[in-house]
Amino acid sequence: MAKAAQYTVTESFVTTINGKEVEYHKGETVEPDDPALKRAPLHFEPLIIRARSVEQATAAPGEKRGA
Repeated sequence: MAKAAQYTVTESFVTTINGKEVEYHKGETVEPDDPALKRAPLHFEPLIIRARSVEQATAAPGEKRGA
């Protein structure tokens, strides 16, 4: 399984990284090399981007649109 490009914070939390407190807020995205992923993996999930279909606004060449 391929690794996710980014991860989403599922629950806000505070952790200590290199002696400093760092806040993570629900909905933020982080890179896969973020140190908090190893410290608190249960607070993250892979970011999934779903494509949406887009309606075509104009007729293609040679195509007629309904009235």
